[in-house]
Amino acid sequence: MLAGRIYYVHLRNIYRLANREALRVGLGDGEINHRVLLRLLQRQGYAGPLCIEATRAGDREWFARQDIAYLRAVLAEIDSSAA
Repeated sequence: MLAGRIYYVHLRNIYRLANREALRVGLGDGEINHRVLLRLLQRQGYAGPLCIEATRAGDREWFARQDIAYLRAVLAEIDSSAA
């Protein structure tokens, strides 16, 4: 339905506790399966930017590096499986 209409993708992840409170976590650690999302975007021909949101408290540079490594690994896996 949105093929050709998505121009920017913003990635983040959360983990919900039993009381429904949301904890901000790394891209590979939460409830959202980015591998599925990115594979669907690739199939639709999406070639736009991917933005990582690192809103966790603490060393944001370290968290960003972890998220970038995760994202690169997932993209490499998706690219190799598409070939």
